[in-house]
Amino acid sequence: MPLSRVKSWIKKPLFLIMKRALFFLLLFSSIQQVIAQRQIPVFKSIQDSIAYQNLQEQISKAFKNPPDARTIDSLFAIQRNMLKRLVRYRTVYLSSDGFTTLSELA
Repeated sequence: MPLSRVKSWIKKPLFLIMKRALFFLLLFSSIQQVIAQRQIPVFKSIQDSIAYQNLQEQISKAFKNPPDARTIDSLFAIQRNMLKRLVRYRTVYLSSDGFTTLSELA
């Protein structure tokens, strides 16, 4: 890092540095909460649920291979049509490795 950048960083007021650190801390803690929950689509029929899951696997495979824009666009078009039959989303909460269950407390 050039010396001029180091000097300009040192001249910054302390509250600006603390403000940025607090922002990143809050961002990190909110990301952990988002990762701990999943939104799962719920369809009327089990066939739609299975078809949606198969479609998600195809989309995942399409992105792992060298991407073909036409294939990906067609898969997303199918996904949009399937989501029109969506009833609701179900939220599933996942625990972390350090999570303590109620049975462990008793």
